[in-house]
Amino acid sequence: MELNNESIAAYTKILKDPKGNGIPIRPLAECFQPAEVATPKHLLFEDYKSEVGQNLPKVFFYIIMDTEYPETIAKAPNGDLGYKLEFVKQAQ
Repeated sequence: MELNNESIAAYTKILKDPKGNGIPIRPLAECFQPAEVATPKHLLFEDYKSEVGQNLPKVFFYIIMDTEYPETIAKAPNGDLGYKLEFVKQAQ
């Protein structure tokens, strides 16, 4: 997949409204909730990828999260860049 404005827009559209685009996953906004402490970006990506499958390139996730949640970007306790968010596990 090529990284350009069109591909970013396509991934954003799908992750924000997956059901409206025929994909049976939760919308991005339902997957995260505010947290007091930042979680490293790569850990949130792994949690999210475990739910949506293996086809989401990490760079698209980071770009979309930086755009959708810019106010949550912060340094995690381990020194990595992260988001003051936590992953919400889907009820079984």
